[in-house]
Amino acid sequence: MSTSRKIPEMNWGLWVGIILFVLTLLLPTSKEFTQPIRNILAVALLMGAWWMTEAIPLGITSLLPLVLYPLLGIMTTKKVAPNYANHLIFLFMGGFFIAIALQEWQLHRRFAFRTLLLIGGKPRRLIMAFMLSTALLSMWISNTATTIMMLPIALAVLHQLENSSTSKSGNTAFGSALMLGIAYSASMGGIATLIGTPPNVVFSGIYSKFFPDLPEFTFVKWMSYGLPLSIFILFFIWIYLSYFIVRPHHLPELQSKTYFVEELKKLGKMNTPQKIVMSIFFTTAFLWVFRGDISFGAWTLPGWPRLLGLAGKIHDSTIAIGMSLLLFAIPINTENGKQTLLGWKNIFDIPWDILLLFGGGFALADGIQSTGLANYLGQRLVFLGELPLFGMLFFLTFSVAMLTEFTSNTAVATTILPILAGVAIDLQISPEIIMIPATIAASCAYMLPVATPPNAIVFGTRYIPIRRMVSVGIFLNISVSIIIALYFTLIFG
Repeated sequence: MSTSRKIPEMNWGLWVGIILFVLTLLLPTSKEFTQPIRNILAVALLMGAWWMTEAIPLGITSLLPLVLYPLLGIMTTKKVAPNYANHLIFLFMGGFFIAIALQEWQLHRRFAFRTLLLIGGKPRRLIMAFMLSTALLSMWISNTATTIMMLPIALAVLHQLENSSTSKSGNTAFGSALMLGIAYSASMGGIATLIGTPPNVVFSGIYSKFFPDLPEFTFVKWMSYGLPLSIFILFFIWIYLSYFIVRPHHLPELQSKTYFVEELKKLGKMNTPQKIVMSIFFTTAFLWVFRGDISFGAWTLPGWPRLLGLAGKIHDSTIAIGMSLLLFAIPINTENGKQTLLGWKNIFDIPWDILLLFGGGFALADGIQSTGLANYLGQRLVFLGELPLFGMLFFLTFSVAMLTEFTSNTAVATTILPILAGVAIDLQISPEIIMIPATIAASCAYMLPVATPPNAIVFGTRYIPIRRMVSVGIFLNISVSIIIALYFTLIFG
């Protein structure tokens, strides 16, 4: 028996990527623009073009470093391959398994009905509620863990809206807006506190190292800058998603609250498997929230690993995989006999292409960092002192945001901030003027799934076409860069 597959229509993005790749490889090198820098730039442009246009499947594009890095002398396959087994990938995997268990045992419907009854069925209010909840959590725990925690509830609400809506036309746009709102608010919540996201911690360390004579940059001082800006950006993104991405004719028409009350009653009381899965979910959330030390200025709440003598040995991915293993190990009695909470068939429910996508992002970040491309781009910023303050800050924040689209925000902050500290010394200006906006901009990458873990996670739900994420993201990259530049111009100008 033979099968045939229809050959897809050739995507123009395929040729754009190839042309950019070839033209970049033809660029002359110099002492500063070395061959490794040129080669990784060519790979980055090729992968970026193919990712943005879906010229070939996203997960397959993500495998390009395994082939091109050795051929171009960037990195051996032995060195690039571990990027596809990064610990964060296992964090996603464990989170996905927990989300699947919630759906498998219908707990997602309970979450959905409770959420709809608590918040109300107004679509724009739902988006705001999810964004606020996500941002508040992300102020204290990692944006990755926050997104994984919020995702099952949001998916449950979307599934329920699809089932109960009297009009199906708006569900796709609304689903995209809700997913993007969660991803973006996870990043925006992180900029509000000094511990909210790794670039903030990197800033604190570099600031104290370069400027030991200046007053310490405290938790409260950071919040005085970050919290108002975080709130404003969050509100701006909500308006854009709710009123420009979800147009009035896209809003789902919902049943009355009585409908949701009746549906919740039909679910009855929770059975034993549901109670176990619920316990695993909330235990995982608890372990994530209190894994690290939480500083409140002069007082610090120690994390549970420190109390158990495991400080530095436990990561969020350790918790995610450990708790998800319980789902495959705990036996339960059902009408079909004894089984576990999750089985082998659930392995195939994982969005493996998204895990490959994120692995490709790590590989690209590794190449950009190891070849010196990030440092090369950072050194091009020394001319900033010749620009007006607003122009300098806009160029700086937009450049950092775009660079973060292709490499980790921690790597960007680690590379750029020492350079900016030196620039501040050379220009004889306060380091806060340029270092804080750059640090915040490192968390403001909205265009690509590989830009931030929350982007990758919500992209895995299939609610967001890549073209929509790119189109929404480029607008927000520009708009938020303007907001950050204007905000700090008013403060320091």
